[in-house]
Formats: sequence, C-alpha cells, structure tokens
Amino acid sequence: MKIEKPNDQPLSFEDLKNFDKPKALIKRAVADGKLFKQEKDCIDVTIYADRKVTVEELNLCQKIIWDKIQKGELEYSWW
Repeated sequence: MKIEKPNDQPLSFEDLKNFDKPKALIKRAVADGKLFKQEKDCIDVTIYADRKVTVEELNLCQKIIWDKIQKGELEYSWW
C-alpha cells in the first residue's frame, strides 16, 4: 500500500538532531531481543520531549519495535 503525504516537508536540521536520540535509544532497548515497559516509557518520553512527533519517529517505532514484535523477533514485557 502506498501512502501519500502531500504536505510532507523534509526534516529540518533541528528535527534531524532530535531524531538521532530516540533512534539510538530504540536500538539499544531492543538489542537484547526484549522490550520492557520501563524502556518503552523512556522511548515515549524521549520522542515527546520536543512536543512534536514526526512521521519519521512513528515509522521508526513501527519498523524497529512493532514489526519485530509481530514477527516474533522481539519479546515485550509490560509488567
């Protein structure tokens, strides 16, 4: 399925800078194949820290976290 974003703008330098931190945090959190509630909460706080959630950040979470959970490559524990 192709998703079109007619109003999509390229990321600004500031957005790119803010994108690196959550990306690194997500990769560290899932490196051991498990994602705990505390790690997910920390990711959420980091993403919302600038009070702006970008499509790229959501796509990153989808790709690195939720797709891997659905494929069985990542185990999660919310307790």
